[in-house]
Amino acid sequence: MVKWCIVILVTAMYTYLLWACSTTDAVAQTSKAVNILSISQPSGSSRTIAFPVDSSMSQVTIDASYPVAGSFTLTVSRPDGSVVLPSDLGVKFISTTTGLYVSVSSPSQGNWSVSLSGTGAFSIVVSGMATLDLLACEFVREDGRPGHEALFALPGDPVANRPNIVHASMTSGVSTAQFDLRSLSGTVLQAMSLSKGGGLGSNQFFGQVNPPTSPFMCYVTGSDALGQVYQRMTPRISTGQTIIVEPPPPQDLVPGLSPTFRFKVTNLGISETFAVSGFDSKGYLQSVTPPVVVIGQNESVNLDVLLAIPVGTLIGTSDSITVNVVGAGGGRNFASVRSSVFVKSTIMVPGVVGLSRSLAFNTLTEQQLIPGPISEVIANVGAGTVLSQNPSSGAVVPIGTLVAMTVSAGALSVVGDLDNDGDVDKKDIDIILAAKGSAASSPNDPRDVDKDGKITILDARKLTTMCTRPNCAIQ
Repeated sequence: MVKWCIVILVTAMYTYLLWACSTTDAVAQTSKAVNILSISQPSGSSRTIAFPVDSSMSQVTIDASYPVAGSFTLTVSRPDGSVVLPSDLGVKFISTTTGLYVSVSSPSQGNWSVSLSGTGAFSIVVSGMATLDLLACEFVREDGRPGHEALFALPGDPVANRPNIVHASMTSGVSTAQFDLRSLSGTVLQAMSLSKGGGLGSNQFFGQVNPPTSPFMCYVTGSDALGQVYQRMTPRISTGQTIIVEPPPPQDLVPGLSPTFRFKVTNLGISETFAVSGFDSKGYLQSVTPPVVVIGQNESVNLDVLLAIPVGTLIGTSDSITVNVVGAGGGRNFASVRSSVFVKSTIMVPGVVGLSRSLAFNTLTEQQLIPGPISEVIANVGAGTVLSQNPSSGAVVPIGTLVAMTVSAGALSVVGDLDNDGDVDKKDIDIILAAKGSAASSPNDPRDVDKDGKITILDARKLTTMCTRPNCAIQ
């Protein structure tokens, strides 16, 4: 046996790398189970379903079922029109009142068919043993750090009616390949134009597709190396969604700490209510918040997933976190992220509130913490003074954690001049009224004129007495 790996280059606006590895026999490929078609209908009538048997197939199996006994009569026919009978050589035949199972060894090449006579719900799955197969047909996304972009499988279903990248992979023995998306009843919904790679990547295919909103499966048809028609499919059912769930990057899991993973959900459809749930493979998950959220059209919200990593967890343990989002209208999607447990030193966050910006930077960096991000607000304290920090003083965090700070931009040149235009007028009062009902951002929030910790109508009234223009007129 030999192991080989290939690198596929896909060039659009950027160049992306996709590694594909496979193990093949140095002399010949081995037959494996393959999927040829899968059809199901909640109601139907008499129908003939055709499928090809190619030169690589050593066995074909037809498995048909219908929930109502006796609602259908089924007949399986060879390419020459002869009906498959239980007494035929190499045939395994099981017929019941609710289904038919037929397995044929060394089937003749060409178009076979299954004829159904009757009415009602039914399902048919055709599979077999062959060397030629569709190894993958999946939607992928561009990801990776600059200069090292790559294609990764989507964590959930693709976005409907928008361009999505598709990657398909096949075994050797393929001469031509045409890919399409089909409904669960077997109807072709749309063809996919996938480009074939070259050299070692000749069995890799890429392209862009706008998926439908109805359920679908991926099929491929074409000619094998001997010119015989083949058909393969992947049994995974996908549905184009109007909901995008984006996972956060992995992060180191430290025993004894409780990390938070932030997922982003975007709704491309109409505004609706979504139920949110989550689970993880190791049972570390504590909560997903919020559990219910209303998202408007083309709006996004963040979901926070809290874990608790037990003390004593073995180093190298990996945990896969999945978030499911289900809309009241039936739309749904999910995303997953996998992280691992590592030994990572922790430290207690020092208090930097009240320090100057430069001193706070030095204090944090000396403790191997990273200052930032920094935001500035107008406050009646010296410019550069740290007003708040997150994580707070005393919190235990891994070394290298970001510590966000709010810093004073300095006091107002004129007390009560909230828009800093040199006077106190109606514009400044309007700033207070716009924030009415909210909490003060800090003890030095200039909007909190009466210093009670809240922005209220009383602050606006008090500011009125401080106006520098008659009747608080606007200049």
